[in-house]
Amino acid sequence: MKKHTFTQSMIILLFVFSLSSKLVNAQHSHGGGGHGSHDDAADAVKIVIVGNIQAAFEIYDKAKYNEMAKSMNMGKSPADRNSSHFVIISLMDKSEMKVIKNASVEVEITTPGFARIKKKAHAMEGGGMSHYASDFQMNQAGNYKVIAEINLNGKKIKAETDFTVK
Repeated sequence: MKKHTFTQSMIILLFVFSLSSKLVNAQHSHGGGGHGSHDDAADAVKIVIVGNIQAAFEIYDKAKYNEMAKSMNMGKSPADRNSSHFVIISLMDKSEMKVIKNASVEVEITTPGFARIKKKAHAMEGGGMSHYASDFQMNQAGNYKVIAEINLNGKKIKAETDFTVK
């Protein structure tokens, strides 16, 4: 059974990474290219590479994130009652082509009104997927800057991108 789960994980990762060049271009153009599992609040997956670490950022509305987590037997991520969205970050060591599951991640967003909010991301795993999730209230339309501060075995890495919420 573990071999099957590993195979599923690798297929998913290869699919995501095969889209990397297209997604990096979408990141710079802000042209979207989102996929159907997202609401209209986010542009798509944003890939950021820092050294050997690849961070894939996504935003899901709270209901869709909980639906996805339930379907993958992840359970619900801890969330504030007033939050509206989840920032999801999947990490990979590109040199070893391995998913990173042992990092400590804090996510900071800057809202369109320039308020800064910082939260610890929770590691989530299930259905062959692994990511870090943090919830935020993102009801205001506009551009949100997202920064992930990743602590991996004592090494600190900062990855950042932005999303447009409509």
